[in-house]
Amino acid sequence: MWNIKSFLAVCLSIAVALAGLGLAHARGQVQAPPSRANVYVYPHKLTPKDRVTFGCRSFVEIKSETTLIWVDLQPDARFGHATELILTSVEGTRILKGNTWPTINGKDFRPDGGEEYQVAFPLQVSEPQPNGYLKRTNVFVYPHKLTAKDKVGMRQDVAVKGETTLIWVDLQPGARYGHGTELILISAEGSSVVKGHWWPTINGKDFRPEENVKYQVAFPLQVTGN
Repeated sequence: MWNIKSFLAVCLSIAVALAGLGLAHARGQVQAPPSRANVYVYPHKLTPKDRVTFGCRSFVEIKSETTLIWVDLQPDARFGHATELILTSVEGTRILKGNTWPTINGKDFRPDGGEEYQVAFPLQVSEPQPNGYLKRTNVFVYPHKLTAKDKVGMRQDVAVKGETTLIWVDLQPGARYGHGTELILISAEGSSVVKGHWWPTINGKDFRPEENVKYQVAFPLQVTGN
């Protein structure tokens, strides 16, 4: 039978254990698990006919042909958590922040069963212009994750602080000289876009795939942080 002395003894032991855990955290002896992110590319281009929703955003407007990438920033979380939607059209790239997965035409795009799937690159989107010109954009995913040891440039140094997925967006394929391009960098901390006028170089080698030569990349791509 419990008495007041037993109760106080248990409370004291719990307090001592919690104090020791707090001290260990303060000393850096107990470390949180590394952050992770999974990158999923939707294998089909979207058009204005497609209906896309994303978390609290009841509707994501798709004005022209668009590629969609979903970034799950906490793959092990069971409930609402940080995610991102990356949308690229001939006008460039936009990043939407949310707390869930997207739905496309009423179906969840949440390939979290662990199965790999293949996507052929480049993904190509286009939009007719009033003057009859067909504006085009190509999206190329670098098939290997980068680390802080890799040197990335686009006529300027591009910082890679940890494991990163790199995506090159060529906004004017076929142009022979400098023109609008973008680098999408995805790490466990989230996504960013670097704007430039050239293709990227990775460890001194051009990453400039042929637009008419398809190559396959397996998804999800996984990157780990600190």
